[in-house]
Amino acid sequence: MPKKSTVSKMPAVIKPGLFGLTVPADARRADFDISNEALIANGVKPYAVFIGDSITGNWDLQAYFGAGSVLVNRGMAGDSSEYVRRRFEADVLQLAPELAVICVGVNDTGWGAGSPDPAKVDVVLRNIQAMAKAAAGRGIAVAIGSNFPLRSPIWYNLPEFAVAKNRLTVKINKGLRDLAKRGGHIYVDYHRHVLDRTGLMRQDLAYDGIHPNHNGYCLMRDVLNDTLAKAGFTL
Repeated sequence: MPKKSTVSKMPAVIKPGLFGLTVPADARRADFDISNEALIANGVKPYAVFIGDSITGNWDLQAYFGAGSVLVNRGMAGDSSEYVRRRFEADVLQLAPELAVICVGVNDTGWGAGSPDPAKVDVVLRNIQAMAKAAAGRGIAVAIGSNFPLRSPIWYNLPEFAVAKNRLTVKINKGLRDLAKRGGHIYVDYHRHVLDRTGLMRQDLAYDGIHPNHNGYCLMRDVLNDTLAKAGFTL
């Protein structure tokens, strides 16, 4: 005879709902909600939650960090800082990790059509500052990852766009470093490790000019581990 399962009361889980039919943040909303519910219902408290765009979303945390700690990935391809901020309560705060690893902003300044938007620099900084403040208010340590430089992507082949976008990335990263220092957060400087001599993304670290390949993620892991170790954290 199969053992009868115990039916328990379902936990109250924060769900941000859908933002709109064309918003990338909606793509995996149901998956994240179900996973969040499972973690909360089973009393599983993550050690760290990683949140951001595709650079985070494509990172197989178990493969690169092992299974020593519960690490949760809430990266979403195409996401911007605005929507990461809007889902931050659901995907980070309610899970109550020891550490939140935030890396987002590269999508905010635009892609392909026209020039990158410099007005978005302040938008990225405001959104990440708000998330960091909210996490710190819950006793969650915050690691803020730098934005990544761009190499002319194979799907655009616009080297002048890459150069213009990279100038904004430098401004964003300076702001993030200052933000982290003021708020007592951890700044993770991936950017300086992935640059080539021309100021673009190193060709050996990304096949398409922005998304890390295996070499890129190995480097990110090492940079993150070294930075966190100095602050007393071990993934």
